Amino acid sequence: SDDGGGIASMDSIKEAKMLKIVKQTVEITLLLQKIFEGENDKVHFWLTTMNLNFGGSTPLKLIQMGKGHKVLEFIKNAQRAD
Repeated sequence: SDDGGGIASMDSIKEAKMLKIVKQTVEITLLLQKIFEGENDKVHFWLTTMNLNFGGSTPLKLIQMGKGHKVLEFIKNAQRAD
């Protein structure tokens, strides 16, 4: 008999994905605040501006799609290049 465990496991997968997105959002935001010296308007602008490095998407949209690792990698590579 099906005890609905499939639904619970789907929920836990969704929760894990959401948690990953939240963690990446926090990590990226803290890194950007450091780069932009606490100027939140610059952080917000960077996150919400279309970026050709992300196929014309905004960094925030990429993060929301679960691809925050690409944004994080981009920021860290840009820092190394400085």
